Amino acid sequence: MSGGYYSCGEWMGEDKTGTAFLEIVAILEDDYVSEEEMSQWDAEFADPLREQLEAIEDDAPYMELSSGMMNVLVPIARRYFEKLESENEGLSEETFHESEEGWQWICLKELWNAFDAQKNSGELVVVHYD
Repeated sequence: MSGGYYSCGEWMGEDKTGTAFLEIVAILEDDYVSEEEMSQWDAEFADPLREQLEAIEDDAPYMELSSGMMNVLVPIARRYFEKLESENEGLSEETFHESEEGWQWICLKELWNAFDAQKNSGELVVVHYD
């Protein structure tokens, strides 16, 4: 897979800004989902995502994120985003490509745009890889 991006309805994210999505999901699950949140995380986000990933049969997968999935994901992802910003001074849209943390940061910034598009359109957020 060379890169990922988000889309939702007529909105399309910037090329490669969704690339770190699955890496971020793993980080969130390992370090940011609290014990109190784990049951909801599994039932409403992680299990549906895993089912989609298991069903992928080609080299250009995509995942569909419902509003329910996004409602679970976004608050937890915001905690990680805040940590990235506080620990990595100088992250910007011009410099994100210089570090792994930068790629995660831009991926999360674009996730907020996808979430806004979903709230406006009511459609699924799609994470595409090509």
